[in-house]
Amino acid sequence: MFPMLSLSLVPKTNLQQQQIITIESNLDLITDLFKSYKEHNEKLIPEIMDLYLAVKPDINEKMVEKALSFTLEKHLGDYRDSENPYAEHPVQVSSILALWDMPDDDIIAGLCHDLVEEHPDDELNLRNIIYKNFGVKVFEIVSALTPPVNHPETKNVELYEKIEVYKEWFNLDSIKYIKASDGLVNLYTKKYMKGKDGLSAEERQTRYENKISTLLIPLIKEIDKEEFLIMELEPYIRELMVR
Repeated sequence: MFPMLSLSLVPKTNLQQQQIITIESNLDLITDLFKSYKEHNEKLIPEIMDLYLAVKPDINEKMVEKALSFTLEKHLGDYRDSENPYAEHPVQVSSILALWDMPDDDIIAGLCHDLVEEHPDDELNLRNIIYKNFGVKVFEIVSALTPPVNHPETKNVELYEKIEVYKEWFNLDSIKYIKASDGLVNLYTKKYMKGKDGLSAEERQTRYENKISTLLIPLIKEIDKEEFLIMELEPYIRELMVR
């Protein structure tokens, strides 16, 4: 098990910094795990589960481990710009959700959130597996995060507008926390971006920062207003944008 500092022992003024330290330490640890074990090593799953349990002791181990195994399997052969296995990213996203004490369904959805986007040719099969193995709520959350590409009401709509549509359909307010975690991880790892589609690495980073500013910050403001988290996200996200 990884040690976790009890929040009750941390002065209120230091809670923000403690959360940031924990988030970044866990993100770095996950990166190191994937570099050491790669995606197929059986030792990777218990190491990741220990990290999740350290920040959320009441996590549904059986279901989250099942989702973790599924994600590692389906992302096998996919890689990020960092040249680490792609599964590193959803594992990092879900580590933040676990730290934030989000429901197990949200953590599982965080693990599955990029599967359809990265494997559109297998979309129907993946959605079916998610529904059968992880239930309606996870299926709805993943659908909200990756709406069907050919649905008449979402086909030509920007992602964040699609999220608003699905929030209304399914009454899923928690998906903004998953998008916040996803954006946070992408900002933290933007240094690994490579040149692509005629853009340099720096141009891609700038484009993503602009996207975060116009599309994600409004969701972040909503989260901060709710005061569910013990940290303020907006100043941290803005700090990552210029880091």
